[in-house]
Amino acid sequence: MIHSAADVPGYFRELLVRAFKNREVSISEDGTGYLVGLLSSVTTQEVDPSRYTLVEQLADAISEPNARAKQRCYRQMGDTALMRCGMFPESLEYRGVSRPYVVCMGRRAYREASVLSRARRRSNSSWVYGELSDQFSALAACIDEVREQTALRTPQDIVRLYDRYRRTKSPTLARRLSEFGVNPMLNQEHDEVLH
Repeated sequence: MIHSAADVPGYFRELLVRAFKNREVSISEDGTGYLVGLLSSVTTQEVDPSRYTLVEQLADAISEPNARAKQRCYRQMGDTALMRCGMFPESLEYRGVSRPYVVCMGRRAYREASVLSRARRRSNSSWVYGELSDQFSALAACIDEVREQTALRTPQDIVRLYDRYRRTKSPTLARRLSEFGVNPMLNQEHDEVLH
């Protein structure tokens, strides 16, 4: 569960900036603000990543005749893909979709939103959507790191994190585990002896 904080956007901004630094991701202040808003919306239930499939959202966007509404459809599709990859990665396995597929759909959605925004002479949002498209995978990884910072509260969460570490051997996950007193390198050596 998410920490209780009086300043939710400030809390997410701090975690995001730390994740950007850890992962050496460079993003504009406007892009950071957009992601802070997206993360903050999770705490108010404004984002429901399970509402529609990405294919349904794409069909809605393609068939929408109004340019402004079309841009909104693509933006929402990009947001859904980004949150599924970063904040709700378990939903991918549950839905039987691959991460590369969701990344591709998210990149496409933000790219289309950028093009439509540019056509409507909304240069600032055009730039942000383009940035989200170009750095989609890295930003999803940063959001995943934020999720790890806010979600680990039970022993089962730590076991799930350890299982992810065993599959990926991610140094970031190893650092997170050591913060909880789990040394994955010692456990890895023990696992190798057993197998």
